[in-house]
Amino acid sequence: MYFITGGACNGKKQWVVTNFNEKIQNSCRWYCGYQEDWTDILELQHTEADTVVIEGIEHCLKAYASEGSGRSGALFYETFVQPLRHWEKACAGRTLIIIGTDVTKGVVPMEQETRRFRDETGRLFQYLSQHANDMYMIWFGIAKKLL
Repeated sequence: MYFITGGACNGKKQWVVTNFNEKIQNSCRWYCGYQEDWTDILELQHTEADTVVIEGIEHCLKAYASEGSGRSGALFYETFVQPLRHWEKACAGRTLIIIGTDVTKGVVPMEQETRRFRDETGRLFQYLSQHANDMYMIWFGIAKKLL
């Protein structure tokens, strides 16, 4: 699994398109969490594509958490990301790429719900970082490999 993070509008998507061009052109299911229903993530593990890209995972977490109490970043990882990790490992040549916008820096929000979202996104990103084979931070289109 590749985990790509960085600030909003800092070139994460373009970096993935450029650096994984062959995989994306050959056989890819690109899921956009900003436009698609967050529950569709569960269906990605049944794709025929060799590469799955999840763009906007923090947005999916926000939608997931808004539907009930106790819905944490850890539970989101176990429920939605872990099955995709198993999908990736089940067949040689499969690749999982997760893109997440870092919302954890800067001023801590005053609103409790916004603060909780920020905290749970940080927790989810910790799980993604711990389980990623490679992790990149993208700032202004420039990548720094962290793992």
